[in-house]
Amino acid sequence: MKIGDGVFIGEDCLIDAIGGFQLGNCCALAARTIVLTLDHHHRCAESIPWGEARIIKPVVIEDYVWVGMNASILPGVTIGEGAIVGLGAVVSKDVPSCAIVVGNPARIVRYRDEKEYYALKKRGAVKAVSARCTRLWIPVEIRENYHDLLREVGYDIDNGREYFEFTGMD
Repeated sequence: MKIGDGVFIGEDCLIDAIGGFQLGNCCALAARTIVLTLDHHHRCAESIPWGEARIIKPVVIEDYVWVGMNASILPGVTIGEGAIVGLGAVVSKDVPSCAIVVGNPARIVRYRDEKEYYALKKRGAVKAVSARCTRLWIPVEIRENYHDLLREVGYDIDNGREYFEFTGMD
């Protein structure tokens, strides 16, 4: 197992690294992510439902990958740099760099803006995902629909800002 710098591994993650596992720099594995690196041998097996042999299939997750809660990454998969794996996705095939995948089986629904992504990377605007966030973004439609409730819980929503600074949830 090789784990890069600045990573976040959420609670209740299961990483079966017997077959080989590499997690790049500044990656986030949200809670209950499952990573498997072994498969059962069932063809020409000496018994059922599977044979005695296990098949080693390493998993590689490149730098700056974000994996959502309850996602499963199956043996032999490589997830490219900057990719995003959605909540509950089951990744059974390689994911290209900057792709956003969702579903079971995971499928590409769009790509990150690569120009923006690589400009941020070149500028060094890299955040260790283990660091706390200090801003909360509330989309326009939420601010409009929940104006009074947001004000009630302490957000100054009349100032025209989209982001709200906070000191965190210690």
